[in-house]
Amino acid sequence: MIAKIICPSCQTLGQFSVDGGNFKGPYRCWKCRTLYTLDMVNSAVVSLQPLTDEEFKEIKAKQEAEKHGHTSGGGVAHTTLKRHRSMQSPLYGRRWKTGIPGA
Repeated sequence: MIAKIICPSCQTLGQFSVDGGNFKGPYRCWKCRTLYTLDMVNSAVVSLQPLTDEEFKEIKAKQEAEKHGHTSGGGVAHTTLKRHRSMQSPLYGRRWKTGIPGA
């Protein structure tokens, strides 16, 4: 679904794809580069508030932390388990030592 937003600063139409028509997060005008906090429901703009560079950086840092399994605010951090080298399969580039020459 394509969302259409008119920038309050420069009155330019901006468009982007939204899955399901709902979106809440940062938005930057493609022409004047002004930052906003955008809240959309069913592809209709509910709220469009100016956003400072510092607030934008905080939002991005929070998204990156969530993306890498770190949480803030008491949530449970889910980490990715890695296999020890001894547990790797021979199909992934490691050869098992068989003691047989040429094997």
